[in-house]
Amino acid sequence: MTSPEDYYIRRRLSHTQEVTALSLYISENLGLNTSLCQAIAAGHDIGHAPYGHLGESVISEIIGKKFHHNIASVLVAQHLENRGYGLNLSFETLEGMLYHSRTDSRKVEAFSNLLHEYSAVMFADKIAYTSSDINDSIRYGYLKQDKLPKFILRLGKTQDERDFTIVKALIEESKKYNKIQLSEGRVAEDFNLTRDIDKNDKKDKK
Repeated sequence: MTSPEDYYIRRRLSHTQEVTALSLYISENLGLNTSLCQAIAAGHDIGHAPYGHLGESVISEIIGKKFHHNIASVLVAQHLENRGYGLNLSFETLEGMLYHSRTDSRKVEAFSNLLHEYSAVMFADKIAYTSSDINDSIRYGYLKQDKLPKFILRLGKTQDERDFTIVKALIEESKKYNKIQLSEGRVAEDFNLTRDIDKNDKKDKK
């Protein structure tokens, strides 16, 4: 049975909607192709396995090699959707879906020599799930609102506040360097600490 609080926990669709909204905001403020960002964001996670990243691990064990949901997203869009005929998406949309996830690194860095739209969606994805994971963890009691680490509270007291703080810093820094990035200043530091909260919860007194 689904408990009442489960209705407020993110599903793949609600996450995709949040990524799309952030992608549009970022792209509009940076003068990027908003339609391309919207298309990439809409399809970026269609290759996810059931149970998310835990499901990826199980599939990897079964097939004997690493399963990557971003690669599966492209395969689903090209060969499974529309009864096997594919979705007839543009090359840029498919490539953006492929590169929305940094399979080679935990670092959140823009892709060199690729369209800025790919990096915009990649950052939107990281920001969206980082903020929503905190929200969901509070609802389930894994985190306490009044005991959140200081590096999270500096970003904001609510998910909306945290999203706005991070996106604002991303846009300002990207405009400064004419490329998508968030690597300087307190916001970037706090965002990275929040993404690795399980490793950095002892740093909340700084």
